[in-house]
Amino acid sequence: MGTELTEEKRVWFQKIKESKKTFNKDTLVREISKNKDVLDIGCVGQDIDYFNPKWIHNQVREIANTLVGVDINSEGIKKINRMGYEVYHYDELSSIDKRFDVLLILDVIEHVHNPVDFLNSYTKFLNKGGKIIVTTPNSNRAINFVKIFFGNDYSLNYEHTFWFCPKTFLETLSRTETLEASEFYWLDEYTQKINFNWKQKIIYYCENFLVKKSSNFSPNFMFILELKK
Repeated sequence: MGTELTEEKRVWFQKIKESKKTFNKDTLVREISKNKDVLDIGCVGQDIDYFNPKWIHNQVREIANTLVGVDINSEGIKKINRMGYEVYHYDELSSIDKRFDVLLILDVIEHVHNPVDFLNSYTKFLNKGGKIIVTTPNSNRAINFVKIFFGNDYSLNYEHTFWFCPKTFLETLSRTETLEASEFYWLDEYTQKINFNWKQKIIYYCENFLVKKSSNFSPNFMFILELKK
């Protein structure tokens, strides 16, 4: 595998460097999914309260033309379908003979065994001109550096198999050979910070200082993908 920096990557690296503003994930997902046929990939593990109106699957359900979910958690699929949702196991998905305008891959890509194969496996479900929304934690997020500085450790979801930054994600994307990036967004934190003790307050203010200093310290990011033309 060569190490040459392509012109396409050079352009994207510059766009990412110049991107200063952070956005809200749910707002962007709703805007892109409105009045579209949507496939929500990995939806079972997104929330434990499936009646919660803030659950992103429920938010999209309210504004999409149609919404289908897919997961590999067989027990979770049975449970959620008993509540009136339409969720399939990946092995069953081809049986519905449907393509979608929008594929949601929200905080899923960092959990999979092989992200290239994973992305390739879903392109067959995307309509021509459709979009894939991918969100993931940023490996360079400020909180990692702050926690290493103060405690020589950092937080980790032990189900994660990969840490992505925008540059490594673009390399992953280039290996799919079928997809290309069309848009990029830095995302703000997903959870609200309340009821801190004094140590947590110090970490919080240090984290926010770094994010304001450089967008590359943002906690999460989003890429919009499309099929190569």
